Amino acid sequence: MWVTFATLAGVTLGCGDLALKMALPNLQPRIACFTLYFLGLILWIPIFLMLGLAPAALEAVHLSPAAHGMVIGRSLLQFGAYAPIFVVLRNLPLGTYAALRALSPALSVVAGTIFYGDRPNAPEYLGIGAILSGVVLVAWERKTAAHSSIVAPASDRLWLANMVLTIIAATCSGLMSIYDKHLLSTVPANPFVLQALSDAYRMGLLTLLLAFSTRPALARPLKWNWLRRDGGHLPLLYLGLASLLIALGEIFSFYAVSFPDSMPSIVAILRRSSLPVSVILANLLFRERLTMKKMLGMASIMAGVALINAGWASDLAPTPT
Repeated sequence: MWVTFATLAGVTLGCGDLALKMALPNLQPRIACFTLYFLGLILWIPIFLMLGLAPAALEAVHLSPAAHGMVIGRSLLQFGAYAPIFVVLRNLPLGTYAALRALSPALSVVAGTIFYGDRPNAPEYLGIGAILSGVVLVAWERKTAAHSSIVAPASDRLWLANMVLTIIAATCSGLMSIYDKHLLSTVPANPFVLQALSDAYRMGLLTLLLAFSTRPALARPLKWNWLRRDGGHLPLLYLGLASLLIALGEIFSFYAVSFPDSMPSIVAILRRSSLPVSVILANLLFRERLTMKKMLGMASIMAGVALINAGWASDLAPTPT
């Protein structure tokens, strides 16, 4: 079951990246970041009401300072995994960005093996190799070839800076599943309550950073303008959709890690099933080139996901007596 939720998280996050890219050209990154996290935090209100989690939320307030510190640590990882997106997606093609983000499973596998004793079986090792090979095939493109016809190629320095930011985000994302497993096994609280508390701390951190960044000596004043220059659609619609999809994707991922038999390194890999979704949608909506190399890379990633699912199913199969 946890494999299904992890795969569903990847697909949902891939659609969320698309909605976010459609909103970002018309908004300042800081405005987009604040609005996305704020809407994601509000989403917890109906979830808590439907699941009757208000008592559990009140109990979480009285957790030990060490427990709250661990939750804040998760908030910092979340911030590192997503904050660079609001700059990167304005300059990098969606397919290239998604491919670089898909590098995070390599770190997750190493961390999961070291800290949790994860021991993937043969099909899962083959699946890991297939996914990483697919990432290389999709990401290894020349800068000019990767761009769509409607987005001007960035300068070499800007291109490199955005690549580095994406790798930093991928590193934080790769550590998330490992940290989540440790958090859930250490802090005695409802998983949904812990995730909502983490989102609340992240919102508080972002509010402080936003207030500090608006000082005239540091940045130009923020402009809360939701309309496009040509007077077209409101990007708030895309931000709302991105917020919903990304929040749901994170909920699916956190829930997958909460299963006692889940392997956080495999959860991190299955999250990267967002890559084929992002590449296909980028081709359809942004006219980013869908080359044979990209198609082979996506096929390799999907084959890897299938192998991991098959390997996990074989572990659950009863041993003949």
